[in-house]
Amino acid sequence: MLKFTSMTIINFGPYEGEQTIDFGDGEGVTLIWGDNGRGKTTLLNLFRYALFGRFQYRHDKVEDILKLVNKEGLKAGKYDFKVILRMIYDGKNYELTRQYSVRQGVTKPTKSDDYVQDVFLKVNGYFVPNKEHELAMIMPEDVSRFFLFDGELLQEYEELVKDETATGDKIKKSIESILGVPILSNSAIDTNFVLGEYRKEQTKAAQANKQTEKYAAQIESETAKKEEQEKELARLQADEEEIQNLKAKLEDEGKQHDHLRKLIQDMEHQESDIATMEATRDALLQQIVVATKDVWRYVIGQRTSDILEQVKAELSSLQKKHNTHESATRLMSYIQRIVETHHCECCDQDVDETHVAALKKRLDEEPGEFVGLSPEEVERMKELQIRQAALESMQSSTDTQALKIYEDQLADLLVKIDDAKGHLKDLRDEISRYGDVSDLAASAKENAQNLAKCYSKLDNLKEGIQATKEKIKEADIALASLEEKVRKAGTSDEDLNLAIKKVKICASLYQLFNDGIAAYRDKLKAEVEHDATELFCSISSDSDYTALRINDNYGLSIEHRSGEIVPFRSAGFEHIVALSLIGALHKNAPLSGPIIMDSPFGRLDPTHKRNITKALPLMSDQIILLAYTDEIDGQTARQVLGSNLKKEYCLRKYSSFHTEIELQ
Repeated sequence: MLKFTSMTIINFGPYEGEQTIDFGDGEGVTLIWGDNGRGKTTLLNLFRYALFGRFQYRHDKVEDILKLVNKEGLKAGKYDFKVILRMIYDGKNYELTRQYSVRQGVTKPTKSDDYVQDVFLKVNGYFVPNKEHELAMIMPEDVSRFFLFDGELLQEYEELVKDETATGDKIKKSIESILGVPILSNSAIDTNFVLGEYRKEQTKAAQANKQTEKYAAQIESETAKKEEQEKELARLQADEEEIQNLKAKLEDEGKQHDHLRKLIQDMEHQESDIATMEATRDALLQQIVVATKDVWRYVIGQRTSDILEQVKAELSSLQKKHNTHESATRLMSYIQRIVETHHCECCDQDVDETHVAALKKRLDEEPGEFVGLSPEEVERMKELQIRQAALESMQSSTDTQALKIYEDQLADLLVKIDDAKGHLKDLRDEISRYGDVSDLAASAKENAQNLAKCYSKLDNLKEGIQATKEKIKEADIALASLEEKVRKAGTSDEDLNLAIKKVKICASLYQLFNDGIAAYRDKLKAEVEHDATELFCSISSDSDYTALRINDNYGLSIEHRSGEIVPFRSAGFEHIVALSLIGALHKNAPLSGPIIMDSPFGRLDPTHKRNITKALPLMSDQIILLAYTDEIDGQTARQVLGSNLKKEYCLRKYSSFHTEIELQ
């Protein structure tokens, strides 16, 4: 059982300086959280690089060494970078170091050739000489896809349920490799090689015999035809694999184009949002400027408001006295006219002497409260009017509370603008990594055209491979018939009879190996199907899906409780089936080790995310899960994993090229 105990990263990718992740030496799950662009996929690839010496982004192998070194380190003149992977295997402690150092004589590296790579492997503290062989025994590269996998590539396993696809065939070979089938297969291949040599001996002996020489000539001709067809088959299959790899690369580039297009859209939206927020900021600043022009009036006005009220009260009293006197004067003037004319203008009636005498008496009385303002009071009223005008000019409608609201809104807006500009910078930095993006549309169109050509070539190659296999099969039938005629010739030639016997024994042995491989495959498929079904049922939230059924390619189909195979399954269930297969393979493989999973929950609903998280410890003794924060709820993960959660880290971004690995 292989277990990783720690990894130290120095100046590699987004990880500046020296940083270490401690996985511990026990069983359980290590969770590493990180948003997109923080370095999760880089971590996955660092395991691959440490073990196999290659750094790969999904289908694409990274050839430019300068792309691997940390950018902040480069600016600081730190050009070397390395990774140290510590692990336990069969009770031994391993320390594996892979590093790139600047070649002697190079001051500042500008190309890949300026670097030299070194590999060191310690076992129990001692360096071992044959390190690559030792590493191949620990983790063969051809089975690494079941230990180190990107969740976005799980859909590849759908190819297993299809017949004769290059991707499906490649995965099938990897599955059989992890299950130990190649041990028997290699024996069968060796036996078939020996059988071919014996058949050559048989043909040579038959050529020397008069009774069989005509058959020998035909056998030689058919063998030559078969060999030509086998060469053609090998060429077609190599072309198919090459086109499949190109197709996968183009599909990945297509995804990158989509991702880049989304980044550009996000950047444009961010720029638009920033422009809108800055316009709002400018409007707020203008409102604050207008408001602050009169704010001094508000402050002074608040302090003089009591004085103003006193002035208004005194002035009101004087004005009331003045107004009362004016009204009384007008009334007395009117009464005087009545006395003089004995006539009331208001009602247009004559007034008798009695009433005139009463009115005359009223005119002779003292004015009392109707007396007018004294000269001093007149001066005082003028003074108060001037003071009132002055005090009112100091008053303002501006409200300091409203001003505070403006200022609070401005403060919040400035923070949002700053955050948006930071996000915009990150977007621009990420986009800049793609180089010139001005011809994105043309590049995407060219990618789509090349992808269409790949599909067409693959269809043609598939037809050619099938036709060639048919010709090889026809040659085998013809050769079997001719060899049977040679055997029935009944010659007494000892060399020919010995050659025939060797062919017969070796053919029987070859058939025995093939029968054994078939029986072993059937046994493995039954066990994988059983274990995958158990894992699938523990994850699936649909009780109508009761089992998984395996085919010859180790592809799994979902069986409904009615016994029917579900014809079209969702992307989410495709994900679940692939994870169930991987868990079953680990349970049945002679080679066991940790599983490192990058973003395996992307297409799943919350229920299935929870179920898969709970099932993680069933898949392997050690799980290292790389997930972004919105992919699965952290609290839920901690709850369902319980004591199985051994370590938890967070990838915290400090700049576009500086991510820190922090223990939670």
